[in-house]
Amino acid sequence: MGFRYRKSYKAGPFRLNVSKSGVGWSFGGKGYRYTKKANGGTRVTKSIPGTGLSWVNETFDKSKKATNYSTQHKRKLNEHIREWNKKESIKNFPASIQKHFKILMITLIPLLILFCIFPIILVFPVIIYLGYLLWVLFITLKYRITHKFK
Repeated sequence: MGFRYRKSYKAGPFRLNVSKSGVGWSFGGKGYRYTKKANGGTRVTKSIPGTGLSWVNETFDKSKKATNYSTQHKRKLNEHIREWNKKESIKNFPASIQKHFKILMITLIPLLILFCIFPIILVFPVIIYLGYLLWVLFITLKYRITHKFK
């Protein structure tokens, strides 16, 4: 989400558009409109009035370098994720901590299902599970602080 602003002023077939990115204008009416966009490009719209059918031809300002930021951003993000996964993988922990994580993951789903069916009976086992979870997180954090991963 972000801040947006757009205001349009009309005078006959002429329209002035003011937005956060700049000022643009257009001229035309039903069936044809020529637009000069705020970023420097142009747009020609031809339509058949009343049908909803139209044809649009857009050109972009050649003086501005076109960059595909989304592709570059995705590539960089994927590199960071791969790097983080290598460092923070459970495989980097000793076998004893890995065993505790496996126990936690295996017992979580059945415990939750049974707790939904018999909530009163399983209050004590859930409390024990949460205590065990906190203990595993503590020993994992302690290991993580004392050992630096490559």
